[in-house]
Amino acid sequence: MPIVTANKAELYYEAHGEGPALVFAHGGGGNAAIWYQQVPHFVDRYRVITFDHRGFGRSSAAADDVRADHFGDDMVRILDDASVERAVIVAQSMGGWTAILTAIAHPDRVAGVVMGNTPGPVMTPEIAEARASIEARVTSLGGLAGLAVSADLPERDPAKAFLYAQISGFNPGYPLDTEKLMVTVGDEVLARLDVPIIMIVTDGDALLPAPALRSAAPALNAKVYEITGSGHSPYFEKPDEFNAIVDRFLVETGW
Repeated sequence: MPIVTANKAELYYEAHGEGPALVFAHGGGGNAAIWYQQVPHFVDRYRVITFDHRGFGRSSAAADDVRADHFGDDMVRILDDASVERAVIVAQSMGGWTAILTAIAHPDRVAGVVMGNTPGPVMTPEIAEARASIEARVTSLGGLAGLAVSADLPERDPAKAFLYAQISGFNPGYPLDTEKLMVTVGDEVLARLDVPIIMIVTDGDALLPAPALRSAAPALNAKVYEITGSGHSPYFEKPDEFNAIVDRFLVETGW
């Protein structure tokens, strides 16, 4: 699979299928492999691209260079290498920064954005409150995987909980600097966004609760969909419902 060079990083990506491009940007607990329930669903209609963010999975970068202000340019490098002019980006958690920062800096390359359990670079008082305790909670649980799925998933579906931890374990595991990853941009910059955006939230998100995420929707001019019975990763826990929302968005945007 292709490796492209970006600013102080080697980026791994995969491209499957033919048609309009659909790019999946994973969160801090995942990598390209985490989308195993999305690629087969969309691949017969779209060119599906998954990738490892810099410093995750098979993409190499020094810890100091794993920062959100590289993510937009990284995305464009991948699109260029894959000969993709425009794509819809489906983003989960950390991937929301990739999607929105790409849409801000390269609006001609982004046809739409699905924001899964993420505010991206939007800041509100509710998001600030949620973010203030993230690092401490992740540390107390020994890693992001403990907050990335529902607390009862290991009991309800032990095989799936084990698989999440195994996929997450492909990442290097050095501490993530949330200050470098959770950058914010001002309302005046967000106001220039001119792409269709939706948000997906869940009732069991222990990392970024639904009320906090909903507070970001006005700044993104985004319609919000809620999935019940899932933690922070509905694409993983409730793939049928997650995929159906993405399907609807793609139809509504003519993609």
